[in-house]
Amino acid sequence: TVNIGKNCVIGPNTILRNTTLHAGVEIKANSIIDGAEIAKNCVIGPFARIRPDTQIAAGAHIGNFVEIKKSTIGANTKINHLSYIGDSEVGQHV
Repeated sequence: TVNIGKNCVIGPNTILRNTTLHAGVEIKANSIIDGAEIAKNCVIGPFARIRPDTQIAAGAHIGNFVEIKKSTIGANTKINHLSYIGDSEVGQHV
């Protein structure tokens, strides 16, 4: 089940499973999102992997080669590149 909000942009070679994208989300090329909720105006990827039980709040930026598992990412937080975030809560504006 995939729900896609208004004005979303989904890049090539992207895989979405059991995911909700709210309005204005951009998923860049070669990203995999499985079992996550992505709030409005987030940017994900390229080459990002978002695993089950992940919630990403509004305005967050998840960069290239970032993997997130079973975590909550706060509003306007940036995880730019080459990172693994697992079983975590990351606050706002981090």
